[in-house]
Order: sequence, then C-alpha cells, then structure tokens
Amino acid sequence: MSASSDSPAQTVQTQAAGPDEPGSPPVQATATVTLTEDLHARPAATLVRAAARFTATVTIATPTRQADARSMLAVIALTAVKGQTITFHADGPDAEPALAALTAALTTPQE
Repeated sequence: MSASSDSPAQTVQTQAAGPDEPGSPPVQATATVTLTEDLHARPAATLVRAAARFTATVTIATPTRQADARSMLAVIALTAVKGQTITFHADGPDAEPALAALTAALTTPQE
C-alpha cells in the first residue's frame, strides 16, 4: 500500500465567528470513523478523555442518535461503525480545540 492509503481519511468542517471569543456561536465538525474497528469501549474512552480536557460542551451525533462526549455509556450507545460520518457540536471558549482533539481521537487508529 502507498503511504497515503495508510493514513486515516477525515473531513473536518468548522463554523465559528472566531476562536475562543466569548459569546461566539457553537462550532461544528464532521469526521468519518476510520478506526480499525467500530466505536467500541476503547476508542469511546479515548473520546471521553479528550472531551474531559476542555471546558466546551461537546456533543457527538450520528444520523440517528446524539450523545454527550463526556459520557462513556452515551458514546458507546451511539453504536457508530467504521465508515460512518459523525458530527461534533461544541459550544464554549475552547470549542475549536476540543473539536480538533475529538476528531483526531475518532480518526486515529487505536493500538
């Protein structure tokens, strides 16, 4: 395989007035689950730990469910599968860095 096919594919789109501005609107990002497996306990724990590092309120949504990114059980209950598109919504002073960290956690292969 070529080096480009080994790296995870991801699509990240954010919308905001500006980073870390008080009263700035919520931001959003989308990513495709590119983990080696579905979003089970270990990658869910990675997402929850990443969300806990920020003060922003972050939700994760599939086409049928939505979860608080700080809730392990809620993230597992999303039953997100490899190849599925996930949308993150964040609101707070560090919303953009939170989205970047969660997107990376979702698209980085677990060891």
